[in-house]
Amino acid sequence: MIMSIGGSFYAIGSDYGVTFSDDDGETWAQINTGIDNDESYYQLYDLHLGGNGYLYLTGTYGYRTNEQVTEPCNEGFLEIGGDCYSEEDINVLQQFIDNSSETINMSMDENGNGVIEPLELGYIQQWNSDGRLVELDCGYPLFCGLSGEIPEDIGNMEFLESVRIYVNYLSGPIPESIGNLTNLSVLDLNNNWLSGTIPESICDIQPNLDVLSLDFNQLCPPYPECVEGNVGYQDTSQCVSTWHVSTSGSDSNNGSAESPFATIQHGIDVSSDGDSVLVSSGTYLENIDYNSKNIAVIGEDRESTIIDGNQSGSVVTFDSIVGSTAVLADFTITGGNAYDGGGIYCTSSAPTIRECIRNLWWRYQL
Repeated sequence: MIMSIGGSFYAIGSDYGVTFSDDDGETWAQINTGIDNDESYYQLYDLHLGGNGYLYLTGTYGYRTNEQVTEPCNEGFLEIGGDCYSEEDINVLQQFIDNSSETINMSMDENGNGVIEPLELGYIQQWNSDGRLVELDCGYPLFCGLSGEIPEDIGNMEFLESVRIYVNYLSGPIPESIGNLTNLSVLDLNNNWLSGTIPESICDIQPNLDVLSLDFNQLCPPYPECVEGNVGYQDTSQCVSTWHVSTSGSDSNNGSAESPFATIQHGIDVSSDGDSVLVSSGTYLENIDYNSKNIAVIGEDRESTIIDGNQSGSVVTFDSIVGSTAVLADFTITGGNAYDGGGIYCTSSAPTIRECIRNLWWRYQL
């Protein structure tokens, strides 16, 4: 019914709606109190009679639906299931999945579509309110079966605080971009097939790490000094390493280009067959022995890289080296003092000696 109060007209009804029609029966306004979903309606607030004799309505037009209404995601974010996720983070998770097509654990397929989707990866995924990934756990009790290389783009996941991908099949090097993850407090990559050298950039995040576990991989020395005590057991049987020596170095360093040894002999001592010892220009007062190893000891320049035996025996000794890949190159050899091979003493070995200046006679003894 219509009620007039203070000169204004109001619609009052207890049924599901009140309809106003003109004289021809055409509906021109409707108040709904029992509205079906997915139905448009006009919500009437007020009726009043104007001075010109017309009846005026005040209200709003609306639409009711069961569909979830969400705000659009910001640029760089993807809408998945009504929430926004960083596109960069999702892409890295997808790269992990793509690299692991032969080994991935299909029990993570929660929706049963035969495909592991980024948000299904891992035992634990935690995202912050801004849609950035902060934790990824692919270890016990749900090992993800990840293989292939760690994506270089992992360095874009700058909000990561914890990464646990242990007892999987990851291979190849730890990417240089790992140093970008300055919020990381847990990095557990033990029991994989990771190889190559550990990037020096890991020292950028090492002070923040409460947990660092890299053992039972195939990571090769020299190791960055900041983590040298935390690498644990490594299978180095396939490693071919390059060690660096400089007059400004120290034998307590790790032998990397950034942290070289001080003596050539120490570089030889830590080497294995197939390794190289690169020696910067300078004068090294020492007598070196290859210790029966097939390694290459190479100077920066034969005019400026000098091994001086200081008159205390043979300057260089090759003794009982099996094989023929031992190399001595680009040195000045001087200061030797020995009856047999004051400069270079060689017995039961067949080294390659090239581009060297020898300031003393040397003897080759079979």
